[in-house]
Amino acid sequence: MKRILHIMNGAVSGGISKVVLTICESLKYDDVVYDCAVYNGQLGTNGRYLEKLGCNFFVLPLKSRYPIRYMRQLRKILAEGQYDVVHVHYNDTSYYPLFIAKFAGVNIRIAHAHTNRSGRGLKYMAISRLRHLLIRVSATTLAACSKEAAISVFGKSASEKAVLINNSINVEVFRFNEETRVSLRDSLGLGSRLVLGCVGNLGEEKNVSFAIQVLNRLIKQGIDASLVLVGDGPEKERLETMCRSLGIKENVLFLGRCSDVQRYLNVFDVFLMPSLYEGFGFAALEAICSGLPALLSTNIPRDFSFYPFVYYLRLEDGPESWAEAIAHANRTHNRKDAADIVRRNGYDKSALRSCIQKLYSLS
Repeated sequence: MKRILHIMNGAVSGGISKVVLTICESLKYDDVVYDCAVYNGQLGTNGRYLEKLGCNFFVLPLKSRYPIRYMRQLRKILAEGQYDVVHVHYNDTSYYPLFIAKFAGVNIRIAHAHTNRSGRGLKYMAISRLRHLLIRVSATTLAACSKEAAISVFGKSASEKAVLINNSINVEVFRFNEETRVSLRDSLGLGSRLVLGCVGNLGEEKNVSFAIQVLNRLIKQGIDASLVLVGDGPEKERLETMCRSLGIKENVLFLGRCSDVQRYLNVFDVFLMPSLYEGFGFAALEAICSGLPALLSTNIPRDFSFYPFVYYLRLEDGPESWAEAIAHANRTHNRKDAADIVRRNGYDKSALRSCIQKLYSLS
């Protein structure tokens, strides 16, 4: 039996905990035990599902504030758990728990890159290069959700050695359903409006204010449109204030975190992801699987170019350009067919199992 420990920030409803959940689901018929160590002990949808799969949760101190306490607590967890694999999802700070795992004698130590965030300046570059080196020394395996994420977290030379792991979903869960679309649009009072949608944490990096500006532009053009936001986060109050100041409060629905995101994707007509940075874009994959035309910022990796109704747009061109793209986006195709396209391109979770088995030396 293999014992695996995932280390991540939390297991509320974010993309990383969704990746961990998908990995654990893919191994549920293997002879493995998997646990999670997190900062945030509050469990959301993903955390509760992981518990149902048999995952134990351990809460760690914040390593940036309490590095010594963090080290002691993690060493205790590793000693008691006797783990064969430690899989860390901290991006460019993964080296700290990986070094602890290395000195604890853990043989398989994985650094997993989930972001392509970048910065400028000599200080940033110096810190990044040091972190790249520390990760290469502390990890036995490098993994990433995209080439861009691998370069960002590991450096260009080391990125060539990274194992690319497609962020996978259950394709059938996200296949478009017309009946759900009709009933939910009716219950939300959307009628025949053009409905834009965003899914994800309402944080600065998601740049949801830009989506609100796009909606405002469409309304000024006389288009009857609404924006539906699925998710919650620190920017919510500011975004609500912005909607009131623009006079479009009634056109924006804040639904909060939802455990059934796939149902609301049926409601949308166009999906927007104007993110400042993304390692992959899990929500975009789910939207594509639901057959939505997807407008994505050029800050997002080009993993979705296989889908004919994805449009990569520059944020620098402003909300006017995005509003124009929405007007020309194809919305007449059969949305049900998109799930099959996603499966053929290797993003169905059924294709994940063999990759993870190899990563953990299970086969």
